[in-house]
Order: sequence, then C-alpha cells, then structure tokens
Amino acid sequence: MTRFGIPGQNVNSLAYADERLAGVPVVQAPRRPAVTDKEFPIWCEWRTNKDAQAPAAEGEFWKLIRFESNGDATWVRYFSDGVSTGVVDIRDQVGTDVTVDPVTGKIDIDAAIVGNGTNPSGIPFESVADAGTHTLDLKLQLATAVTATPGDSNDAGIASFNTAQFTVDATSGMVGLVGGGGNPPVLSVGVDSNTAPGTDPVLANAGMITIGGALVAAHSVPVETHSRAVNAFDVEIQRATVSTDGTKAATNAGLMSANSAQFQMDAATGFLSLKGSTSLAPILTLTGTGGGGALSPDANGNVSIAGASGVTVTGVGSTLTITGSGAGGGGLTWREETGATATFLTDEGIFANRGAGVVLTLPAAVVGDTFAAYQEGTGVVRIAQNASDQIKFGTSSSTTGVGGYIESLNEGDCVTLVAVAANRFRVINSVGSWTVA
Repeated sequence: MTRFGIPGQNVNSLAYADERLAGVPVVQAPRRPAVTDKEFPIWCEWRTNKDAQAPAAEGEFWKLIRFESNGDATWVRYFSDGVSTGVVDIRDQVGTDVTVDPVTGKIDIDAAIVGNGTNPSGIPFESVADAGTHTLDLKLQLATAVTATPGDSNDAGIASFNTAQFTVDATSGMVGLVGGGGNPPVLSVGVDSNTAPGTDPVLANAGMITIGGALVAAHSVPVETHSRAVNAFDVEIQRATVSTDGTKAATNAGLMSANSAQFQMDAATGFLSLKGSTSLAPILTLTGTGGGGALSPDANGNVSIAGASGVTVTGVGSTLTITGSGAGGGGLTWREETGATATFLTDEGIFANRGAGVVLTLPAAVVGDTFAAYQEGTGVVRIAQNASDQIKFGTSSSTTGVGGYIESLNEGDCVTLVAVAANRFRVINSVGSWTVA
C-alpha cells in the first residue's frame, strides 16, 4: 500500500479549515477500501490500481466520508461523471424495509427454497434482509396444489415433475405429458352415440367429464357409451329381450333378473339354474313306451297327452287325470245320479237313483268310448239318443229317428255301451229287460 500527501498523523481530522485540506492523504492499493480501513482521516482518498478493467481502466476512486457510531469507516466510490453512486447499504423488499450494512467490505446474498406461503409478504419470490448477520436472502417458494385457478400469482412456485407422468426438455425447460409431443392430453372423449343435448365427442367442463352407468331398453346394442347431456356420458347396458330361436343373435343379449319360482341363482357366481335342478338336467322331451321316439314341446313349450281308445286324459289345475276302460284300460269312473237328467262323461258309469226315473244323454264320442248305466231304485233309467245318434241292441234291435232311446224295466237292470263312431253306439253287455224304441 502506498500513501501520498502529508502523513495522516499530522492532520487534525477535526479541523480542515486551513490550507492543509488540499493535502489530505491519498492511498493507492490493490483492493477496495473496507469498513475496517478506519486508521485514515476524514476525506482521505483511495485509489485501486490492481486488475483495473474498463470502464474504469484507470482504477477506482474512493473517499472516506465519515465514521459510523460503531467505528466502521464509510467509503464512497466516485465515478468519471463525478456522481457518487457507491453502495452504502442494501435494503430488502418486505414491509419493514430492513437495512443491511456491509461488514468487511461485503454483504452476503444467499438463495433459498422455502415452503409455499412462508415468505413474509406472501409472494413467490422475495428478498429478506437480516441486519444482524449482514445478509440478504433471495427466497423462492415451492409450488403448491390449489383446488381452482388462483386469483393471483401468489400460489406460483418452483416445482419438480414426476418422471412417470411428465417429461422436461433440458434445453428449453418445456414440460410435456409422458408419451411425447405426439400424444396430447385428453381434452374430450368420443362416444358410440349421442342424443341432444349430449355431444360426440364429449367435452370437459372445468376439466371434468361425468361418466355414469345406466340400464336401458333392448335396442340391439348390448353395451355402449351414450351422451345424453353436455359434459357427460353413460355406459349403458340394455335389458334382455325375448327372441325366437331363428332370430337369436348376440345383439339381443342384455341384463336380466330371474323368476325365483322357476329359477335359482348362485349369489357368489351368478350361475342360473332351473328351480331344484342344480345337478339334474331339465325336461326337454317326453318318450312313450310304445315307440315313436322322443316327443318335443311345441312352439309354446307345451306337450299334449292324449288317451287311446277308451282312455280319457283330463287336466285340472296342476293335476293330470287318466281314466277309461277301452283299449287303453283303466276302467270306468262311476257316480250316483239323483237328478231328472244328466249327460254322460267319457268312460263313465252312472247309478241312476231317482224314484221318478232318470234320463241320460250320450255325448259326442270317439271309437272306444264306453258308457254304463244301472237302475239303482224303482225309477227306470232311460238312455236317450241325440238327433243323429243310433244305439244298436243285439243283431236286429236299434233305436230309430229323433227321440229314440233304450230304457230299463226293473231295479238292478244295467247296460254297457261302446262307441264305434262319433254318433254310433253298440250295447256290448246288459242285465235285465231293456226296451229299445
């Protein structure tokens, strides 16, 4: 360090009113002055001469202007335009406007990442001073998640990105979704069909598309996506429908429930079975013992059971009754009749028990139908023919014309008749005396 002018110790630093003011010392040194350079008098000048660079190639020029209360020296730099712009202190931007004075010729400026919303002024990037440590921190907050677009930029912050979901260009800092520039984010969803006000494609509203589920009537598409309202679409499943075997198709498939009186469902697997038949196959055909092969139901799922000659099959409610005495066997069904008139049922025998007599009428019949009558009391029993009927008794006796009949005479008389055609009957057995008219 080189000193010029009069020695500092010969100058009264408190009295610069005489000619010695022009002779204040000048220091030339390879560094800038610091607050610790306080052994010099007020108005001492300082010139740097080491590593001088443009625009101050001739070096920097400083002047000691005062001593602070703590004894630190305050040096001010002068520039070529004669204006002193030397930095005396640094102040931060927070509301308290904290001043940082240099110590040992420097102020520390640090950078820090802080939590979102922790900066004193609540802004993303802020300078915060600490006068006690002679430091100034530049604090940049982290990014945060918000539920909606922020009203200002105070929620902004520095962030990193999940590599499983985003890509970042190292040169430009451009952020993209994983998959590259050729795969843009999903902004809309295309659907199979739409009904106004629904749209195709379905657009998001405030970033959201509503997806619902719906059960619809059968319409030949078992499952489809269908938009019926803006910003929303349903995944629709059709109900099952009934179709004939000839028109069966996958497009008729649908969601269904089952009649619990006819079907049973395994709750764990959804497996559907006929009622009571989890291990037995359902009845699909009927096979008779007389040959002819298996009998399948008709288009309505019905199987008819017909009786052979002399056999009647009668169904009432859930009961099927087979009666008869002809070729099919089974005998007659007998009943007592106390009324004045009655009509035979097929393969029926009647005990006539009325004092004034009973008149019985034959029904329409087929070959082999059998009828019998017995006079139970004193009243006779008459079997009357219809207008076109004929009853033949033996080889020569036969009823004739409208009003023909056969009639008993005494208690205990009985007769059996068999149809040989729809309106022709033959007496095959009789007891007692019978009048043929």
